[in-house]
Amino acid sequence: MWNLPTVGVRNLEKHFGDVLAVDDVSFEVEDSKLVTLLGPSGCGKTTTLRCIAGLEKPEQGEVLIGEKVVSSSKDGVFVPPEKRGLSMVFQSYAVWPHMSVYDNISYGLKIKKIPKVEIDRKVKQVLSLVGLSGLEDRYATKLSGGQQQRVALARSIVLEPAVLLFDEPLSNLDARLRESMRFELKDLMSKLAITSVYVTHDQSEAMVLSDRIILMEKGKIVQEGTPLELYRKPKNQFVASFLGSTSPNFLEGKLLEIHSDRSGLVELENGAQIECYLSGISEGERVIVALRPEDLKILSDMPRSRVNYLNGRIGSLAYLGDHTEYKVQVQNNVILVKSDSFELFDVNEEVYVVTEPHRINVFRA
Repeated sequence: MWNLPTVGVRNLEKHFGDVLAVDDVSFEVEDSKLVTLLGPSGCGKTTTLRCIAGLEKPEQGEVLIGEKVVSSSKDGVFVPPEKRGLSMVFQSYAVWPHMSVYDNISYGLKIKKIPKVEIDRKVKQVLSLVGLSGLEDRYATKLSGGQQQRVALARSIVLEPAVLLFDEPLSNLDARLRESMRFELKDLMSKLAITSVYVTHDQSEAMVLSDRIILMEKGKIVQEGTPLELYRKPKNQFVASFLGSTSPNFLEGKLLEIHSDRSGLVELENGAQIECYLSGISEGERVIVALRPEDLKILSDMPRSRVNYLNGRIGSLAYLGDHTEYKVQVQNNVILVKSDSFELFDVNEEVYVVTEPHRINVFRA
């Protein structure tokens, strides 16, 4: 449909007074891929996006769109936003209430003095793409939040930009609509195959939409990879805590021994022994063991294995239909377990919490 260049960000730095908002950030977005900048408020993700868009001027580093340098502190280059070949979808929709859906979408094309026949063709095409066919004469005030967001998206893609930027576009929608819009947007981006950079603080949104996720904290990139890589192989406690509907259980211990197959044996403070896979940690080091609630299983009878189980009692439970959440008291620790609802355990029942070595993450303490 149009050319699909990469986005290149190299050694980007942006200051606001004494605050270093973006600290030596570098990454690339491949052709037709959607990469998400994810992280908590104030981590630098939106500022990075605004530097790509040309809405902020970085003090250091370069931004490339395809082979064209659009921002370079070294060479004194700063291409204004309107000449970068980008479109941006904002959090606030920015839909003009006094205009019809058709006029909202066609506005940019009219500014470019595109012939009316071509405008009609392009608008009709994107209306079909975003599921708004038949609503072209309706005014924004008569649209739902989800429909307004589709108008904002259609207005951006009708210009056939080189790169599409998203600044938390679903955050103003209610929870149920936001969830359905994630999948609609994913299907649409798959059809368009347009290079995109997406900003959100919602990890579920990032997991659904992204080809790759760049997780940021305090202006820096903490980890980059596919959703599966970040979820299953987090580099540290921050990454493990940020991804997932619930935070992992973190238990302190010491690495007793390392085996030839990269597995190791960790002894927890309560004396339990955990067999797991790890790298870059030496025998005798203090460690943090991360156990995701959904990777744990509860048994009534003691396992045959001498490792990878914790003995405790059910402290409380919450039946949620498709699963049950248990809080298991294991000496001084409370372990959260997400279990299926076919086998129910009682409060104060003695149980054993078990897991498998490949489901465990271990970090230096």
